[in-house]
Amino acid sequence: MRFTKTGPNIPDELIEAQKNGELLFFCGAGVSVPAGLPTFYSLTKKVAEELHALDDENNEISQLLFNSQFDRTFTALKRTYGDEIVDSVLLNELKLKKTPLLRNHENLLKLSINEEKKPFLITTNFDLLFEKVDKKVKSFVPPYLPDLKSKDPLSGIVYLHGKWIDPKKNEPNNLIVSSQDFGSAYLSHGWATRFLSNLLTRRTVVLIGYSGDDTLVRYLLEGLNSENSDNKNKIYAFERGEQSKIDQKWAQLGAIGISYPNHDDLWDTITEWAKYAGDDDKWNTHIFEFSQKSPKDLEAFERGQVANFISTFKGAQKFQLFQPTPKAEWIYVFDKYIRLGKLKNVKNQTGQNLILDPIDLYGIDTDFIRSDLELIPNHLINNVGEDFIDNLNTEHSGKLRERISNLRYQRLWAVNSRITSLIRWLVKVIEQPAGIWWVANQNNLHPLMTREIEERITKEPNSFSENKLIFFRKIILSHKLLERQPTITWYELKFIVEKNGNVFTESNLKDLESLLEPTLRVCSDLSYISYLNTEEDENLKINFKTQFIGFSHDSINVHENSLINVINILVVSLLKYIKLLQHTSTTVSSFLNFEYPIIALKDFDNEMRDAYENTGKIIVWLSHLINRQLQIDEKEIYALSKEWPKNDSFIFNRLRLFVWMYSQNIHEFDIGKNIENFSDDFFWSSVLEADLFKFISKKWDKIPEQDRIIIENKIIRYYPNNKDYADDLFEKRRIYHTGRLLNQIRNSKIGLSESAKKDLLKIKSSDKWKNSFLDEEPFIPGAISGLVKTNTSIDMFDLGLITDSTKLLDEIKKIENERSVVLEQNRPFIGLIQKNIQHVLNILLKELELGNFREDFWQQLFENIPESTTLEEKLIVANAIFLLPNEVIFNCRFSLSRWIDETLVNTCISNHGLFWQVWDYVFNSLNTIGPDATKSSIGEVKRGGKVINLSRKTLDHALNSPIGKLVYSIFSTFNAWKLDPKICRKNYLSRFELALNSVGEGADHAAVMIAYRFKFIFYHYKQWTELNLIPLLNIENPVSESVWHGIMLETPPPKAALIIKPYITSLFKNKTEWLGSEKLKNNLATYLVIVSYWSYPKAKYYSDIDLRNMIRNFDNDMLSHTLWVLQKVVTEQKNWATFGRHFIKNIWPKEIRFQNSRTSERLLNLILETPDSFVDIHKHVMPYLGKIDSGSLFMFRLVTDDKVFLLEKYPEEILLLLDKVIGSRIEHYDHYLKDILEKLISAKPTIKNHPSWRRLKEIAED
Repeated sequence: MRFTKTGPNIPDELIEAQKNGELLFFCGAGVSVPAGLPTFYSLTKKVAEELHALDDENNEISQLLFNSQFDRTFTALKRTYGDEIVDSVLLNELKLKKTPLLRNHENLLKLSINEEKKPFLITTNFDLLFEKVDKKVKSFVPPYLPDLKSKDPLSGIVYLHGKWIDPKKNEPNNLIVSSQDFGSAYLSHGWATRFLSNLLTRRTVVLIGYSGDDTLVRYLLEGLNSENSDNKNKIYAFERGEQSKIDQKWAQLGAIGISYPNHDDLWDTITEWAKYAGDDDKWNTHIFEFSQKSPKDLEAFERGQVANFISTFKGAQKFQLFQPTPKAEWIYVFDKYIRLGKLKNVKNQTGQNLILDPIDLYGIDTDFIRSDLELIPNHLINNVGEDFIDNLNTEHSGKLRERISNLRYQRLWAVNSRITSLIRWLVKVIEQPAGIWWVANQNNLHPLMTREIEERITKEPNSFSENKLIFFRKIILSHKLLERQPTITWYELKFIVEKNGNVFTESNLKDLESLLEPTLRVCSDLSYISYLNTEEDENLKINFKTQFIGFSHDSINVHENSLINVINILVVSLLKYIKLLQHTSTTVSSFLNFEYPIIALKDFDNEMRDAYENTGKIIVWLSHLINRQLQIDEKEIYALSKEWPKNDSFIFNRLRLFVWMYSQNIHEFDIGKNIENFSDDFFWSSVLEADLFKFISKKWDKIPEQDRIIIENKIIRYYPNNKDYADDLFEKRRIYHTGRLLNQIRNSKIGLSESAKKDLLKIKSSDKWKNSFLDEEPFIPGAISGLVKTNTSIDMFDLGLITDSTKLLDEIKKIENERSVVLEQNRPFIGLIQKNIQHVLNILLKELELGNFREDFWQQLFENIPESTTLEEKLIVANAIFLLPNEVIFNCRFSLSRWIDETLVNTCISNHGLFWQVWDYVFNSLNTIGPDATKSSIGEVKRGGKVINLSRKTLDHALNSPIGKLVYSIFSTFNAWKLDPKICRKNYLSRFELALNSVGEGADHAAVMIAYRFKFIFYHYKQWTELNLIPLLNIENPVSESVWHGIMLETPPPKAALIIKPYITSLFKNKTEWLGSEKLKNNLATYLVIVSYWSYPKAKYYSDIDLRNMIRNFDNDMLSHTLWVLQKVVTEQKNWATFGRHFIKNIWPKEIRFQNSRTSERLLNLILETPDSFVDIHKHVMPYLGKIDSGSLFMFRLVTDDKVFLLEKYPEEILLLLDKVIGSRIEHYDHYLKDILEKLISAKPTIKNHPSWRRLKEIAED
């Protein structure tokens, strides 16, 4: 846990040890430096200077001091000047200021306490600053040290290296400063070592104010490591630096390093820790104050403090009892799947697109940053991060887990009381927006949570709005339905039945019934609720859907002896399903459009695959089974269908139509009465039209006359009431739909009744009837596409009668803005374009003459010119562009530039001149309008309401910009026109140069687009490229960033490597600000690996030292990606023995700063991914491995991937790897270490005697 934003992460075991009075601070010079006292180096130098011992820089003392051998420097000083003089000077140098800063000493005395809350602390400093803070504290000076055998609590200040004595008193002292002193205390006599070794059995020791390079630390830890004791506590040490390096340094000394960035960060942490130490009430109040705020208003480390608080049973209990109860929004912090969730595109209240990152809002200080998180493979992502609503500190064993949500019921076990407390806290505030959003996003809840919610809404219904009560009642129902879990999976049942000749036994039928049990689920699309919602919405309605507990996409083959039994079970399941639909927002219209499948009985497998939802797949399966049964015995289906609900428009009335369609004895089904019972909305839904047309054409002549009359009357009656349309439009729709159906009946053999014939004649005599209505095919819903039907008809709206262009377009605008029918939108202007594009152009040009720009209609034109448009018509459109004013060009800039690339290029295969004229006109217009006209359509990116400074000079931005698309169209002509690029170079190159000088973002988009085609341009226009494009790589050039983005998207050819070389060298050397783009950095790293591959083995393009020096300028992201690319090259080309080994041996930098956790992780992956060369890679990679972070996936992969055989084949090598990369401390999610060590014993039993195995075993069992 962190006490401050930038301070060190204090291990939980230290916090607990401090609470229990078992923490001991061991204080070095760094503690007293802020009080004005010197470091050991400064002290040594001042003493030497005071004695003029440094007059000769080549003498022994000067050299020892230069080499930081301070203990030996004092030995030489005492040998040269005598103990008395040296000690006197030393003590004078340690005189205190009158008002020294004692904050650090005061805080350490508060933290380093015994069981009775009294100070107990060790210092190697000589100063008396601790006594200045607490004059009553007793002190100990060697050889009189505390009696560790005494049962009394240990207290006081132990001056382990002696204590300052006023030099004026001329008293003897026992200061330990020289190498002889250190050797006696820690090695030869070893009294200090023995004292500390014994102390470690009673205390957890923390070194503070030291460096891992200090002389004292070397003596101390080497001495302690020589003491063989199994019951010693660990030693911790604070030091400034990067955690992986600090961990590595202290692990070699047998201690656990804790890093921090700056000394002030450490002391601020100590101050905060001391503020709350020993005062639980104050800490509880501190956490309570945080808990009353929105977590997104806190810093990550503050959220981490609250999360740490509830990670213990006592803390979770207190959190549950806080009053007022902490907000439900805290669940977003505690649930790692929420706070480490994916980025989400959202819109703010003004409609702006933002990218919301939950890590920014709810992450804690120990979480991965987004860039690191995205490097983790999807199948390993669940192993990352602390999940505070799960059991914590679990070992990797056969024990079952417990979690508030998303846990399969068969894996439940006894309730953990910490989890219980969190459940009861959350249920208290479950009605808050965050509680509702969180619950809505869970697959299942802990049974206790469901029970507690039900109890609360029963006792406190007034605490919930009506919508919230409805939501929670549905949630409770859904989870109770989930309790009926099948005891078999779908594919297990499928296997058993098909092994039994497709015959279902009674047991199989029971299993089928349980697997097809429907339940309620919250719809996964919660776009109508704000992501990570925290805002109240009284009108909030969360949509539910029904789904089947165990059905898995596939059917099971059924023997004819089992047909009717399986059909019965499917029907019962669907009956339950439609009953649950009342709890959802699913409408008949949407269900018939998107879920009810198209059944043609032609290709069962295709129909199953095309049915998008599981419900549709079950209906397809049922329909084919019914068809088989109809051919065997219709009576069973007749009897079954009589029991179907007569008013169900979702499934069963449409299923009736299907049965009638394929029945051989249709008289039995009382068709007229059944159709009369069809609701008007169902009968006249557009999706039923195709079924009715098919039914009429196939069965009309076989339907009894009385039934035909009933059906005709239902058609003629149409809707009895008009509720959705203006009267005129309603009448048009009546004429259209009834006329089409009656005409279909007229075309049958029997035809219409005499009465109905008169009605059809009357309809066709109406001025609203168009014979073209009969040419339209019945609408067939697309269950897969889920598209809204677009009505482009112009006949229905009598638009052909309007001759005035202004009135016509105004009327079209009115029609298009009118609220459409569900799943239908009117777009008559598109119909006009499809019918007569020249007429549309004349209308729009006429409007331009009248000063009416009609930009939205021009945009529709460029977006909807049909493929059937003739070449002549396309040329007319192209020529019309010259008449467009800047206002139209601006508003149509995206669709127009896209049309030029996608249509005009092919249109002008025989008229190149026209293409260039249009291109020039649009290009010049955009640049005349100004920078707004050349911007990309991709807007700014925001996270947590803040604008994120991401590059706008990328290929994505260019492809979505007018200038970028125009440049792209130039390249499109190369393929379309099939001309030799060198013949028409003037047309191309002159426009490239123009585009590179566009206004605003245009120049950048042109640059990235041209650079993206670098290979092509370099091959055909090498001289132009060298003169005009490559110089733009100079980082001083305004479009340099864009060119780098484009050129690195596809690796430049080998022949360009030497030309680019000085620019890429300068790029890394100067480290420009825009080099922070993650994609660009990765592409550059990729390029360097590929160039090194090309250069091997003769340094053809770059020497090893060239490559090594460039890699030395890489940041951690690039270093990591470099090794990732190397792994890809080595595994794909199988060239470790040649290129791979050479790269590691000769190109990869050897400095220790490149041995960080991320590079180590990549090198470990290289070893795992090339098992055929395991021993050789192990040998060459081992020297360059550093300590891996606690979240490393290496150990997980060793036991859970297909890499486990490596443990059996190379146990010793794996052990050495683990010993090299694992520090002294391991987090709870690294519990795989224990398994690995056990597997190593299985592979080689004697390995447990290896010191490395014993060290790791101690860590694993800690």
